[in-house]
Amino acid sequence: MMEDSKTEGIEKGKLEVLSNLLKKETISIQDAADCMAVSVAEFKKLVTKYPI
Repeated sequence: MMEDSKTEGIEKGKLEVLSNLLKKETISIQDAADCMAVSVAEFKKLVTKYPI
């Protein structure tokens, strides 16, 4: 249970950093998705799941 929470926290942190880089137009959405090892569609779902 604790490991799941830790993993989720790490995922949220990565998503926050990548979202900020996207907003600054430092990286593309494809690059952000690649960093999370997901498709662009899945990355968009994650952003919706964990709004920043």
